[in-house]
Amino acid sequence: MEKDFTAIERAAPPKRMVYSDFAWDDFRLRSQELPLADQFNGSSAAVAPIYDPGRAQAAALFARFNEVFWDEELGFYAYALDGDKNKVLTIASNAGHCLWSGIVPRERAKRVVDRLMAPDMWTGSGIRTLPAYHPAFNPYNYQTGSVWPHDNAIIAKGFKLCGFAAEAHDVSVAASHFLLNQLPELYTASERNESNSPVQYIGANVPQAWAAGSAFMLTHALLGFLPDGPTWVPDLTVRDLRIGKHKLDIRFWREEEQTAFEVIKGDPKLVERCDHALYRDLTTARAGGTVSRTFNRVAAERV
Repeated sequence: MEKDFTAIERAAPPKRMVYSDFAWDDFRLRSQELPLADQFNGSSAAVAPIYDPGRAQAAALFARFNEVFWDEELGFYAYALDGDKNKVLTIASNAGHCLWSGIVPRERAKRVVDRLMAPDMWTGSGIRTLPAYHPAFNPYNYQTGSVWPHDNAIIAKGFKLCGFAAEAHDVSVAASHFLLNQLPELYTASERNESNSPVQYIGANVPQAWAAGSAFMLTHALLGFLPDGPTWVPDLTVRDLRIGKHKLDIRFWREEEQTAFEVIKGDPKLVERCDHALYRDLTTARAGGTVSRTFNRVAAERV
């Protein structure tokens, strides 16, 4: 049962609000180039303070963040601290970014995922910024109940990193309801049923940079790997990759500074190399649409 936060919200404005800055937390962790195993080692401390002062600093940040913002009764992270350093216990989608950054201990990840996928947050077409029970909730407002594609993309990637692949897939389904599969800046979504679908927010930009970028992060979340693989992965095979009505097995391997590939099952004509310059030109021309040649060709076949 969630605590009553209405008294806090109706009180006089606090002297100072301290928001949990998830992007900065992530930067601090990742700027030290900490191994992924250190960030997701299943313990209450992400990293051990080993000779490198940056690692000790990251460990202290991890511990302090979880001490200050986690609320055990709520089973979730506080939205902010008020001027007296009291937790503002409003559920918001922001906490989903913590899963992606690696600052959530493994034993808490499922509780965060379950809360974000609860009916008052999960619409069937994305996770709202604010739960439906909240006094300020308005699904037609910019930041108090609408659905943001880039917000959901970061959350979906966090789901996948923490082992919740099915939930990551569920978050990715909304794009098919919009013209040319272009995700708008934000949209409104009531609880999904057979008679409704997400509706573009009035005045939303289409295309829009954050929303266009979310398509790539959602793809990363669904495939489970980054397209620019690290040097310590010399060979990678993706099996049963579904694109439209097609299914492919593709092997990738490194040849000096380039990645080579071979389609070992499926139609090899569906996959072409797209260099960075062409990729950039296509992105500019389509501005948030389906940019790779592979996806364009499949999309054309489905029309």
